[in-house]
Amino acid sequence: MSTLKVNDIVEATQGGGKIWPARAWVCFTSSGTVTINDDGNVSSLTDNGVGLITANFSNSLASANYCQTGQGAANNSDTSTLRGAETVKDYKLTSSMRNSYQNGLNTSRYDSENLSMQAVQ
Repeated sequence: MSTLKVNDIVEATQGGGKIWPARAWVCFTSSGTVTINDDGNVSSLTDNGVGLITANFSNSLASANYCQTGQGAANNSDTSTLRGAETVKDYKLTSSMRNSYQNGLNTSRYDSENLSMQAVQ
């Protein structure tokens, strides 16, 4: 397998806009034991309490000025509530990021079978 090293990736059509890939991403389960289902540049997850998860990067990012997002979905057995995630700003570091996952109806934190986090820089 070859490694391709470039400074920029630019779209070939529609004006040639720059492409910004995710620097780190993870899909995971936090119900019971926190488990990584799949990832890119995430070495481990830390369970900081109900609905509070830290993703630790395999390779640090260039700076802490990245766009961090997260998404949550209801457990397979619970389809009655909308789920949301928010960045925990004091824990947005070059080596890790933390999200709080909340119930969309009452804003209480929750653990779920279907969660994700991404960092784009």
